[in-house]
Amino acid sequence: MKYFLLFVLLCLGSGWIFGQSDSPYFLVDGSEAAFPLESTTADVDIAGVIANVTVEQVYTNRGSQAIEATYVFPASTEAAVHGMEMYIGDRRIEGVVMRKAGAKATYETAKAEGKRSSLLEQHRPNVFQMRVANILPGDTVRVRLQYTELLVPAGGTYRFVYPTVVGPRFTGEDEKGEGFAGQPYSASGTPTRFSLQLHLAAGMPIASLESPTHPILITPAGPNATDLRLDPGLTAPGNRDFVLEYQLGGAGIHTGLLLYEGEEENYFLYMAQPPVATSSDDDSSDEDSSDEVPAREFVFIVDVSGSMTGFPLDVTKKLMADLVSDLRPRDYFNILLFAGAADTWRSASAPATRENLAAATEWVEGVRGGGGTELLAALRQAYALPAPGESGRTTARPTSSGPEALSRNFVIVTDGYISVEPEVFDLIDQHLDRANVYTFGIGGSVNRHLIDGMARVGRGRPAVVLDEAAAAVEARRFREYIAKPLLTDVRLSYAGFDVYDLEPLSLPDLGSERPLIVFGKYRGKPKGELVLSGSTGAGDLLTTYRVRDSHADPQHAALAYLWARHRIQRLDDYNQLSPDDQRVEEVTRLGLDHNLLTRYTSFVAVDKTPAREPGTDLTTVKQPLPLPAGVSANAVGFSLGVAGVSGLPTQSSALPWWSYATVAAVLALFFVGFRKLRSLSPLVLLLLVFTACKPKPDTRAETALMPERAPEVVEPVAPTSNTTHESKVAPITTPPVATSHTEEFLAATNDITFILGRDQSDNPYFARAERYFREQGAERIVTGLESLAAVRYYLDSRRPREGWGRIHLVVHGNPWSGLAVGRTAAEKRTTAQQLSEWSPAPLSGINEATRIVLHGCGLGSDRDLLRELSRVFGGERTFPEVEATEQFTLFREGPRGMERHYADAYFRARPLGDYPLPSVMAVRFGRKYPHVAVDWEAALSRDRFTEALLPYLYQFNVPVEWLHVHPEGGAVYLPGREAEQAAWLEGEEALIRELARIGLTHADFRWTFDRTTYRLADGSRIPAARALGTSRLFCVLVPVDQARTVRQRYFRDA
Repeated sequence: MKYFLLFVLLCLGSGWIFGQSDSPYFLVDGSEAAFPLESTTADVDIAGVIANVTVEQVYTNRGSQAIEATYVFPASTEAAVHGMEMYIGDRRIEGVVMRKAGAKATYETAKAEGKRSSLLEQHRPNVFQMRVANILPGDTVRVRLQYTELLVPAGGTYRFVYPTVVGPRFTGEDEKGEGFAGQPYSASGTPTRFSLQLHLAAGMPIASLESPTHPILITPAGPNATDLRLDPGLTAPGNRDFVLEYQLGGAGIHTGLLLYEGEEENYFLYMAQPPVATSSDDDSSDEDSSDEVPAREFVFIVDVSGSMTGFPLDVTKKLMADLVSDLRPRDYFNILLFAGAADTWRSASAPATRENLAAATEWVEGVRGGGGTELLAALRQAYALPAPGESGRTTARPTSSGPEALSRNFVIVTDGYISVEPEVFDLIDQHLDRANVYTFGIGGSVNRHLIDGMARVGRGRPAVVLDEAAAAVEARRFREYIAKPLLTDVRLSYAGFDVYDLEPLSLPDLGSERPLIVFGKYRGKPKGELVLSGSTGAGDLLTTYRVRDSHADPQHAALAYLWARHRIQRLDDYNQLSPDDQRVEEVTRLGLDHNLLTRYTSFVAVDKTPAREPGTDLTTVKQPLPLPAGVSANAVGFSLGVAGVSGLPTQSSALPWWSYATVAAVLALFFVGFRKLRSLSPLVLLLLVFTACKPKPDTRAETALMPERAPEVVEPVAPTSNTTHESKVAPITTPPVATSHTEEFLAATNDITFILGRDQSDNPYFARAERYFREQGAERIVTGLESLAAVRYYLDSRRPREGWGRIHLVVHGNPWSGLAVGRTAAEKRTTAQQLSEWSPAPLSGINEATRIVLHGCGLGSDRDLLRELSRVFGGERTFPEVEATEQFTLFREGPRGMERHYADAYFRARPLGDYPLPSVMAVRFGRKYPHVAVDWEAALSRDRFTEALLPYLYQFNVPVEWLHVHPEGGAVYLPGREAEQAAWLEGEEALIRELARIGLTHADFRWTFDRTTYRLADGSRIPAARALGTSRLFCVLVPVDQARTVRQRYFRDA
């Protein structure tokens, strides 16, 4: 009897005991499937100007339920995806291309029947989605896709780009089929492995080869070939696009004709290089040769909306200064700035004289960002500008009264974070005879479809700056491109070469270092001549290429895919405006005939053998995406986010496990009998204790109270007492192991600094903080830790003999939502409430002299947070003092090195994309803060610290994710119109309270709604409506001379 009573008591109490455990090996939940995408491998083969890419994605189910994996990934805007295969073990299932609706129906049917299947769909020309269904526990499914693209040299440089992640998108319109915008993101980095191997067979000597984005290992593979791969030691290679740049030996760019004879049709690709120079190599002839270059007109159309404030506008100003400085006096130029409205520097373009250039540069330097984004209206105004020498609306070329041989060019400069009406593509296409359009995008997650699309339709050239370091390089390339001699009035005729279905339909003006590209089909045998003609400032130019000098090659089979891809691009550009049934059907037929993934065709692969019993559970897992490098909502030392769930019953419907154990014990007593059960009790007890003590296997769902990965010690740890002066202590590179509390770790200093975060976007907060502490003489600076548990472990296992002194924690954080670092790596934030629920073991090395200093933003206003941190980092008998300021913490470069400052913060919020003019914003700030003596308009005009420490503007986004669950099931209501959305949000009282706590209302956000599910504690899921909101906070920081510091210490009787 005593054994049985002990058994029942252990069943009832062990749940509570395990809940209090501080063991580093327990699992939060083992039933939830881990993220299924294990790895992505890209195998690239570049032959001449054509790149063939094979991408393999490996999906493994390490959970306990059958799953469907959903993964959104990017590809080049020029990629022609022409194949997909699915591998299950050694079995290969080839994907077939079908109409989109039919492919999806085939996939859904196979999924319901329990058959392994995969579906590849295109959401945008450069955004794809892979779905793989019925991956059983322990299964591994490999999916391969093949695509090809043409590499077009620019300025003598070939560039291959392999996109790795889809950046977050915002659109103000209700676009169907854009579900990928709700894909989850992982700020801590990609949970998958990424590798890339590349073989380059150039056909001529390779003069230079480099990757500006990733470390690479290069192995020569012959006189004109090379192999390369990513450095295997690289961390997080998949959070930025891979870029390879190379140049070939010899003068000029390789030109010629590629031919392919298909079973039914023949294809060709013609590349022709305009004159590389119209002058001699003698530098003294540059001035004379400029007369041979046609005069040009440049109209710079520059986005100065609210989203351009800060880094984008700074880069734009530098770019404009560089661009206009290279214009010749015979060139003409104008500048049009647009936000909610548009403003021009002159009513008509002016000559590029020294005086005009200086005046225009000064005008641009005085611009401040603010307002909405009306690109369409700005373009219409630009097209309406008269050409030099005309009083009315311009034509393609000015009349004889104006400058001769004038070429008009629009240069659109924008950050890409705009919702552009589809009419923009149509407007540019309608005015092809009026101007070429060049685009310049700024940012790491620029919508390349938008930037590339406007340039492609406008017969121009796109350029993208990924970060500040690349801005000068891209600006130089762009200047060089437009500064080279132009070939205008380009014509290409085919004498004796029977061609048809040409792409593009019209030919653009050309720069000397970017070749002309023409795709097409031909009949019969390849013969005749291609005659290229055009005009330069020195007169007409005519070149001839003999078709018989080229021969059809089976290795050029990709020409069929590339021709179809270029025609599809043109048709899709038109369909962006208003889908035309005939054009849609033409794109569909092109996809089906050429086995291509398009907006209207998809690939589907289905295994014939069912793997899962129909009707059994299937869990859909969305693979989280890494945020692109440089993308963040963090600002200064500040970060903010709101999340929550409403609609759940107050008490959970799931019973604790020990309730089931009690019922099982009673049933066993009834059916087995008391004597037999008592004889088995010792064995049951032994098994239960053994199971409870056994460490759980390491999975992605693990929440460990120890460092998740090895920390990086920026400054080497000082030698311990048993080392010689000549020896050096290397940074820690191996995972930490549990150490006995009796083991001593000696340090030369009792102070230590933890940098708890990584810099993202244009806010180098952590890098500046690290440099500041280094310049202040800090001897121990630790980076790489991702949780408070990791910090605790580090302190406990490396304590100084005399105990810790000052412990500096550099974090993002705010007084409303706490620290932007979790208790464990599985958590993103830590609040006072979360800390109050955490009772870890006491730390050694903590005494009365220990003091924890928080470096964040306004954390001193949250007294409860400071007090709970003191308790969590307490020792056996004492607790450290924790201090923080009530102001924002700021770091900046000063005359004597890195400086730390503090500032009061004043906020106003607007829905993302809805930004008033600075003058209007200044009035609203004055009304909200009538007793604050600040020149608000002047403060809003500054976007950084000045030497005089004047108030300035800092902007950042506040994201909100809110779920309303429906435990009873049934249809999930999604509000549509603005009034319906407001009513839905006002009904969420908990959300309204959370927003009010941080001084915001639901009207300060731009909202989108979708359907999802919410996972309960027992593993089941219930339907839910999800509201996603984003607000743009305009924060005026006012530096102060004296910081208000708050200190708190926890006491046991507190």
